[in-house]
Amino acid sequence: MSHGKQFTLYSHVGGPNGWKPALIMEELGLTYETVYFNFQAGEQKGPEHLKLNPNGRIPTIVDHHNNDFAVCPYFGQYFWFTMYHSEKIPSAIERYKNEILRVFGVLEGVLSKQQWLVGDKYTIADLSFITWNNGVIKAFKNSDPEWSLADKFPAVANWNERINARPAVAKVLGHRAELMAAKQ
Repeated sequence: MSHGKQFTLYSHVGGPNGWKPALIMEELGLTYETVYFNFQAGEQKGPEHLKLNPNGRIPTIVDHHNNDFAVCPYFGQYFWFTMYHSEKIPSAIERYKNEILRVFGVLEGVLSKQQWLVGDKYTIADLSFITWNNGVIKAFKNSDPEWSLADKFPAVANWNERINARPAVAKVLGHRAELMAAKQ
């Protein structure tokens, strides 16, 4: 651990899931360094990363104090079929879009009655949605510029804005935006 920080996070600039542990560690005031893989070059499947995570997925977290790591392998199917799959399959895109709208409906039902998902305070349950929500909103607006989360799910939109406004979230997502801009 040459950087002197407790954690090393192995991630990817573009995907939403690598940013979740960064948000959590920032909220908790933990020290960490992030290594960003170039997926086009297959860096996440390199031998050093495969020693830590045999699936070669991100995020991977190394806790230098406990010599432990954690893996969160999920990546949204909607994004796969709309952005990365070699051919566009309208039925798959529609299926996952409808599932996302269903989840937003469930969230709307909860958040129309309370400010946060769990009780009266901001928790990891809220935080775990932010990169996903932001990506979905962007994807939906790309396919339909008139689409508005606030029009369809006002409580979810308000909740999403409150999370995005948190200093730790703004810091991490601002860093992500800088990296995304530099990548282009």
